Amino acid sequence: MDVVVESLKSVFVSFSGRDHFDKEFVKHLISRFREHNIDPWIYEMLGSEIPVSKNIADFCREKIRKSDYFVAIISDSSLNSEYAQVEVRLAIAIYGVEGIFQVATTRTDSYLWPEPYLSLTAAKRIDAHSNDAVELERIVEAFCVFANLDYKIPSSESPKLPLLSRLTNELYEAVPDHIEYDTGIFSELRKKAIKADQAYAKGNLELAHNAIDAMLYELQDNFANTAFYYPKLVKGILLLELSGKKPSKAESARRIFIQILGDPLLSNKLDENAFAALAASEHRLGNYSRSLELYRLANDFVIQHERLDGDLIHNIVVASIAAGEKLTYAERQILFEQHSLLFLTEDPFLSERIAALRVLVLIQEGHIEEALYFLNGSQLSKPDILDVLIRLAQESAQFGVAKYDGSTLKMAEDLFLVSLKMAEDETRSVVVRSYAKFLYECADFYGALNLIREEMRRREDDPCLMMEAIWCLIQTDEWQEARKILASIVNLVFSARELESSDTLAEFHYFRGFANWWLGSFDKAAQEFRDSGMGEDRAYEKIACIHLSDKYQYVAGWLQNDLAKSLH
Repeated sequence: MDVVVESLKSVFVSFSGRDHFDKEFVKHLISRFREHNIDPWIYEMLGSEIPVSKNIADFCREKIRKSDYFVAIISDSSLNSEYAQVEVRLAIAIYGVEGIFQVATTRTDSYLWPEPYLSLTAAKRIDAHSNDAVELERIVEAFCVFANLDYKIPSSESPKLPLLSRLTNELYEAVPDHIEYDTGIFSELRKKAIKADQAYAKGNLELAHNAIDAMLYELQDNFANTAFYYPKLVKGILLLELSGKKPSKAESARRIFIQILGDPLLSNKLDENAFAALAASEHRLGNYSRSLELYRLANDFVIQHERLDGDLIHNIVVASIAAGEKLTYAERQILFEQHSLLFLTEDPFLSERIAALRVLVLIQEGHIEEALYFLNGSQLSKPDILDVLIRLAQESAQFGVAKYDGSTLKMAEDLFLVSLKMAEDETRSVVVRSYAKFLYECADFYGALNLIREEMRRREDDPCLMMEAIWCLIQTDEWQEARKILASIVNLVFSARELESSDTLAEFHYFRGFANWWLGSFDKAAQEFRDSGMGEDRAYEKIACIHLSDKYQYVAGWLQNDLAKSLH
């Protein structure tokens, strides 16, 4: 947790978080500001803490007036953001154009900028790429000149320094057993670290793991009197990631983390990553209660060192849900309040994921209206929160159906209902399809059908929705309506919506082909299937067999013999 003292200068950072490259850029900028004893404030940091009834303009005006500096990040998304424009307009009134520190990451010509950004063009600004670390430092140096502050180089003690960078620092500080090797050995070890880093960036986990293994062998040979922390930790983390394809690797990773935590020679080097890594391995192995315990230890560690870690907050909530251990009201509030102070992390989606978990916890406790109130008041990205909620609902549904777990099924349905209420026009259809699939798998065919019918009144030409209706109609033996819908799908023509996206166009071909298949027009169906580019795992007969299960043989026989006649 950052220690706030009287000498801290405050800065209001105005930007739009719609673009994740911008969000990542601002995250690092904020981190560097804090290393200069500057206390940053960002509108999104408050999240749900801003009451729904609060006048946002008045609130921001007060914050801007109380800040020592104002930084405007001018990106493509901020140029189109109503909130960012309000902030800049207020800042111009308070500081004047010359009093605003400008950083432009947009490539839009400045004469095309909308107001109030157009007014800023008369003053000096820095043009930069949002994903360039060198330019980030140039911006920090320029801001120090602007604010009359002493520039400080990046700290190697930064709590979010990448693990491989910390590994390199540890290697640099080590002294080999034979001093005559001191000159060249670090260079060789660093090459292995870079090789591991590059392989990891490309997703080649095996190669990254092998590079770290080679490094550990060389360390053992040349640094027998030195205990290394980060090389072992990184090796364990790579094994844990490899366990996604090779489950046995999870136990190997777990043994490494236990060895690290039990080594007295490493006790002065330990940080939260060792506890969190062991927690992740326990979670992978299904030991959820132990995982929760270790995540709490990791969180205690960072708090003792006056820091916060949003990933740990997220993982504590996830582990508590997996372990079936409800957080106490006090612990839940502390975690979410800690997160509201944090905002920026290594994961640009973390705020939205924690917000979704907050909704999940409220739903678990039966507070659906409170969950909706929270969502309506949140200033985070609604589509991103919705995406996480839908995935949580789908995973809960899958688990509930497989285990016949009534409480999990109820939670899944509540999650779908909340998602449906917050979905906007362009995302509503996706939620409806997911919710209808859940009801279908629970054998609530009429419930699924009513949901789809309501959505079809809004989107009459959506072949995917229409095909979802077909499955329900077959299950409820409503063949007359099925006939009408199948005929409608076959006669659909491309609209502007289908032509906007290759994926949408592929789905259009696929489902129109499916309708032809049902009607017995197998040649047309085969052509549409080829045009869709779908794989054989999406073959019509396979999908029909999965949907209809025991009923498929009866329907297939009817299809071959009488369906074409009865439906034409």
